[in-house]
Amino acid sequence: MAGETADPSTSKLPGMPGYHPYNIQPWTLGTIVSITLLALVSGWTLAVFGFIFAIHINGIGIHADLVNPKSIVLITKWLVVAEVFYAWNLGRTKLAVLLIYYRIFNIPFFKRIAWIVGAFIIVWVVCITFLFVFICIPVEKL
Repeated sequence: MAGETADPSTSKLPGMPGYHPYNIQPWTLGTIVSITLLALVSGWTLAVFGFIFAIHINGIGIHADLVNPKSIVLITKWLVVAEVFYAWNLGRTKLAVLLIYYRIFNIPFFKRIAWIVGAFIIVWVVCITFLFVFICIPVEKL
């Protein structure tokens, strides 16, 4: 049965020609699960570590007149770190959704476009990381 060819007339999914149970690629399932779990864990790490712990202790949520000026500097430094983590977490989440679509839609044109979009997401994450790290105000002066 492993050598059977996919017959579009026997598709179990209407509108999806070429479906065949032996056409499922096992590497995509492992990749999707690992990227999705990494995005989930990274997102929670960002929320707990970045915002709740560091920024709150230094005075976020308090009126600006009541915050110590040294704390404002620490808040802005932690915010730069949080922005970098945010960009990578957002990129991993986008890649996880894209990989799910890649696995669902078994159309060569869509797969080619998915690779292009995936490359664009990776380039976007790298560009945003450089943008957040090298903002107009030097990090040392924050």
